[in-house]
Amino acid sequence: MFFNFHTLKSTQDVALKLAGAIKNEEDFNFNYIKSIIAGEGELIEETAEENTRLPIIAISALNQTNGYGRLARTWLDGQPSNNFNNLFASFILPISTLAFAPALAPYYVALSVYNMLKPLVETQNLQQNLQLNLQLKWPNDILLENCKICGILIQSLNNFIVVGIGLNVISAPLISTQFAASFLAKFVNLSPQSLGAKYFCNNITNNFETLANTKFDRLIEKLQSITLGFSKQIKVNGIGGIFTSINKNGSISLLDSNKKIHNILFGDVGFS
Repeated sequence: MFFNFHTLKSTQDVALKLAGAIKNEEDFNFNYIKSIIAGEGELIEETAEENTRLPIIAISALNQTNGYGRLARTWLDGQPSNNFNNLFASFILPISTLAFAPALAPYYVALSVYNMLKPLVETQNLQQNLQLNLQLKWPNDILLENCKICGILIQSLNNFIVVGIGLNVISAPLISTQFAASFLAKFVNLSPQSLGAKYFCNNITNNFETLANTKFDRLIEKLQSITLGFSKQIKVNGIGGIFTSINKNGSISLLDSNKKIHNILFGDVGFS
């Protein structure tokens, strides 16, 4: 199911409200879902069709006035618009339908977004003889040419994982991080049919469905190959060392100068 609003304070808050209202399988139907969220704002597009494999609900908005990411960082648009600018979307995933531990969700979601963006970047590289570099930054950012273009927020409520995705498509907000924000259209020529929340939400959902039944140990090698700083010196939570592995429980391992291994489940990666 897909619901696109003109303006919301936060797609993530609406998705969390919805996750809290769904009590059983019978509640997971279009009319009930719409009745819960209809008062949140002007609904401009909706799709009742359900995914054939996973019952995923997508909530998006053209404008977001009080969005946030990890560690309560703001994630806002620029000037209000009546046209699609950037993707502000949240997805509700029933935990019971997932074939992996909820703690691994950041990897599956990040790889779903990465797999959506990679063909666009590869086409641009081929057409323009470029070598644009698309990477993941642990645990939940996507970088293009070392600039942040996408942030991912994972939260859980009751029996659901609620995923917030902010993708800079044709503009970038000002953010204060080690990596400057940029936007997809700065590097990649986008076709008119790709400019819309439904296009991006459908592609992310389809990619996630494809990955959802894949065991995590089969994804580790791929994730390590596309994650910024892998096999290099990084720092997380004040601990410095060589980033040696992504582990089956979702942690990463750092090997410090004293040959001690540190397994880290969460934090922000920094570089000297």
